[in-house]
Amino acid sequence: MLFKKSSEKRKSFVIKGFSLVIFDIDDFKKLNDTYGHEGGDLSLKVLSRLILKRIRSVDLAARWGGDEIILGLVGANASDAFKIANDIREKTAKLKIKYLNKILSFTVSGGVADSHRAKSFNDLFRLVDKALYKAKKQGKNKIVGLSVGA
Repeated sequence: MLFKKSSEKRKSFVIKGFSLVIFDIDDFKKLNDTYGHEGGDLSLKVLSRLILKRIRSVDLAARWGGDEIILGLVGANASDAFKIANDIREKTAKLKIKYLNKILSFTVSGGVADSHRAKSFNDLFRLVDKALYKAKKQGKNKIVGLSVGA
């Protein structure tokens, strides 16, 4: 029953199109080295909660690799997705988490692309991954959006 409800909500994923966002915690290895793996895990949990508060029930969010979180924003164009991603980035940068009598803080970088002209999910994923790489290369704590043909 739960799967059926979830599937029905996500039918619009194909019909309306969507945007893909990928976040990567900046300097995650340093975060783990400084606060231990428990501190790194805490940062992922806090980021996940922040993301889940910002997206809608029809959107998708999943951990993707060690310190990456990927979002599928149903019906969102690239501009809307960029605004959501940048809002999450800004809120993340302001976080001050008490952990082991210290203040843990971190930033994220992100890539954004929409499915408007992508021929396949793989094309779209390559595009959003390229955008994330550009954000990291530009100094981190940034969101970069790319379109097909970029």
